[in-house]
Order: sequence, then structure tokens, then C-alpha cells
Amino acid sequence: MSSKTEELLQAGYRYALALRCKEQDAQDLVHEAWIRLNSQLIPLVNRPRLVRTIRNLYIDRYRREQILVVESLDEAQIPVIEDTAVFDHSFAADDLDACLAKLRPPEREALFLNSVEGYTAAEIARITGRPRGTVLSLVHRARLKMKGMLMDYDSPGSRVSQLAEANTHEK
Repeated sequence: MSSKTEELLQAGYRYALALRCKEQDAQDLVHEAWIRLNSQLIPLVNRPRLVRTIRNLYIDRYRREQILVVESLDEAQIPVIEDTAVFDHSFAADDLDACLAKLRPPEREALFLNSVEGYTAAEIARITGRPRGTVLSLVHRARLKMKGMLMDYDSPGSRVSQLAEANTHEK
């Protein structure tokens, strides 16, 4: 696989992960989009076409999930939380993932395309089919929500603050 193709697939995966927040779902979206694009007679697969295909597949799945509720057996298991958690960057990444998962899908998508992929509001509007003003509003609201949620994680009495205090006392 060429480095250009690998880079394109990684960009598609990051976008799909921003939409779905689950690695397996993101991988499925990229795989299905790649198969769909390569089965067409148009030989050129570029980033906007891949993003648009992933988005369309995501919308189709979202609509299907609204009709049919499927409960995974894996999610039925209760996770075990260790008492000896350590405050590090992976914990902060988990908090960030949790906050991103709380955003509405259109907000998460707009924030990802703007902040991570570096698209302008006009480019995001063209990709998603929304007006530019709506994209600007979605990005603004998503940033405000993220700031509020992350401040809650860092407030006194939160788990982040408790772990940070425990780590300073141990040293």
C-alpha cells in the first residue's frame, strides 16, 4: 500500500472515529467506504470523496439504529475500576474522549473537521451540506461545551483533582 493511500485511510479513520467514538465502528465505516469507492468505476479516491462517503454511511447507520435497537453483549459486562489509578496523559485522554462522546454528532463532526483536520467553515459547509453559519455555530457551541465539561473534570473534588493531589502527596 502506498504512503499516500495509507495517509488517506488514516485521515478517514480519524474522521470516522470522531463521528462514532468507538474504534470498531470507525474501522467498519472506513472499510465499507473504501470498498464502496473502489468498486465504482471512478478510479480517483481523494480525501473529500472518502470523507463524504464515510459521512453518508454514518448517516445511513444512524437512521437504521433509530429504527432497530441492538444491544451488544460486550456492553452488558460491568467494567472493573482499579483503585490505584495514576494521573497521566492517558487519563486526560479518557476524559477528553468522554467529553467528546457527550457532544451531539453534528457538533462533534464540525469540531473534528475544524480543529483536527484544519478545514475552514466554508470547506466544512461544502463537505457536510450545511450552511456556513450553521457550521460556525456548531463549532462555537462544541468548543463551549467542551470547555465547560473539561473544567468540571478539573474542578476541586473531581477525580482528576483528587488524583493530582494524591500524586503530589506521594512524592
